[in-house]
Amino acid sequence: LDIVVANAGICPMGRNQTIQSWSDTIDTDLVGVFNVVQASLPNVNDGSSIIATGSLAAQLGSATNQGPGGSAYSLAKQIVAHYV
Repeated sequence: LDIVVANAGICPMGRNQTIQSWSDTIDTDLVGVFNVVQASLPNVNDGSSIIATGSLAAQLGSATNQGPGGSAYSLAKQIVAHYV
């Protein structure tokens, strides 16, 4: 592989976030990116690029347009920014 793009994201909206929606968001937005990168490593070439898409929410936190329900999304995207 010359290029790997790990692009995953869901963001539940609203104030009624549950532990299940929090977990689903972390599993998709963070663990999903990790799994794509890890699965690709045996097949990447020297000089390959690994791209993980983030979000401005990583810098702004849940105060962005996601509202209070976006905290898991913001957290996951912040970790992704430091992962790759």
